[in-house]
Amino acid sequence: MASDPRLNAALTAVLNYWADIQVASQAYGLPTHIVAGIVAQESAGNRKALRAEEDYLWLWGDDPGEKLGRPPGESEATEWYCQRISWGLMQIMGAVARELGFRGDFGDLFEPEINLGLGCKYLAWCFKREKGDVFNALQRYNGGGGKTERTARYAREVLEWAGEFKE
Repeated sequence: MASDPRLNAALTAVLNYWADIQVASQAYGLPTHIVAGIVAQESAGNRKALRAEEDYLWLWGDDPGEKLGRPPGESEATEWYCQRISWGLMQIMGAVARELGFRGDFGDLFEPEINLGLGCKYLAWCFKREKGDVFNALQRYNGGGGKTERTARYAREVLEWAGEFKE
């Protein structure tokens, strides 16, 4: 994998966050190389990575009993839009961040410590749901539980990246 200059650039970018990745992964009992593989696959180590998921249907706060929790001064329209965006190193969905208890400004999801913390918290939940099965946990991380050819391809790609970071 590392013979392609673009891949080398991604590896180098991810390694710039290695200490943060170690701290977050260890806090949730996750293999560091798997978390680094997700960072490589999702953002190529770009902490400002942003992707709109306009077809994303589930939003935090639209069901009874879910407190929206948006910051003061933020409009409901902005909240709903930002929940449909994948943010930062681990491309954590705004809606997932809210579900996990994040109540800050969405721009804070670009901060490596916040992004990696929430991403690892979600990944740990995926591992628990999938009884420790790495492949299935990665599919859940990417597709919310749906096991499709797309999520299987994603899991294979993350595992390939993870091999580059295995200590």
